Amino acid sequence: LYEASASPPSTLSPGDGRMPDLRGMPLRSAMRALADCNCEVRVEGHGFVVASEPAAGSELPPATPVSLKLSGTL
Repeated sequence: LYEASASPPSTLSPGDGRMPDLRGMPLRSAMRALADCNCEVRVEGHGFVVASEPAAGSELPPATPVSLKLSGTL
């Protein structure tokens, strides 16, 4: 069972340059969190983010390809 966190979702702030932790987010929220990164996002599956490449906390230069793996269950 997934419990929603009381903290706001991770987002990229301008100039942050780090991959946010998107695990547990629905695709729409993950895409909003990546909106400022100017990166190409590839999505595999549906449901909630279970993994990302690059990994959370990694450097994320502009135009970096991002892959999100989603699953209907967490």
